[in-house]
Amino acid sequence: EDTLARQPPFLRARFARPGRLQELVRDLVQVRLMAAEAERRGYADNPVVRRQTQQNAVQVLMRTEFDERMRPEEVPEEDVRAYFEGHPDEFRREAMVRASSILVATRDEAVALREERREADLSTFRQTARDRSIDPYTKLRGGDLRFFARSGLPARANPDDEPVAAPLVAAAFALSESGEVGDLAPEPVPVGDDFAVVKLTGARPAEETAFERAAGPIRIRLWRERRQEALDTFVRDLRQRAAPVIHAERMNAIVRDTQEDHPGLPAEPPTPAQAPEPEGEAEATSE
Repeated sequence: EDTLARQPPFLRARFARPGRLQELVRDLVQVRLMAAEAERRGYADNPVVRRQTQQNAVQVLMRTEFDERMRPEEVPEEDVRAYFEGHPDEFRREAMVRASSILVATRDEAVALREERREADLSTFRQTARDRSIDPYTKLRGGDLRFFARSGLPARANPDDEPVAAPLVAAAFALSESGEVGDLAPEPVPVGDDFAVVKLTGARPAEETAFERAAGPIRIRLWRERRQEALDTFVRDLRQRAAPVIHAERMNAIVRDTQEDHPGLPAEPPTPAQAPEPEGEAEATSE
């Protein structure tokens, strides 16, 4: 009965069929017999068995002492609201636009280029940017400036990213307010000594997440933080009581594989910053 009670409901339903309960009992008896024999033969002291037992014991300890002591739904409502009100920037997204630009050296060239590409679709416009733009930073992306805010900062800023030039920002937002996605700026946009033809390729309105929608993710976040704090305190107390000593110098004797031993493996796994970015228009948002 205890074994049945531990099964998910859809598995318990199988044992309503005649004979299935007898099969379960036979299996349980077999496991008990073999476990007793394994212990009689000394397998309980096998290093693999002991290691697996330790791992299982740690999992039960974590579940009992941490996961079941406080659940996400037990985080007080006032704590969730305090976090929401104390971190307004996490739940507000300012308006953003996406644009592509082709930078050329003179205004006359920009005027002529704009006229040539007045009806061009985005694919053609980006190919023209690859062929003719003199901006080395966006040329290979087909002139794509990605999504950016009024500050010029991109939606996904990396430490090395520079903000979009102010004239391009102004032109793109003006298009988003008076035109449609796909429109070109009515005039070439001066950028330093050069001129750009600007095409609006996307727009996102400002968005503010209501407390009711944000409460669930906040509650889980606070629960994880408090669980981690409790775990850190628990481990720190264990270390103080046991005072383990690590002899780091003995690690030098450990024989480790090198890159030459496994030439097919990369030297270092790729980091998120190195991963290629998809070219699709949609970008993920976090809550």
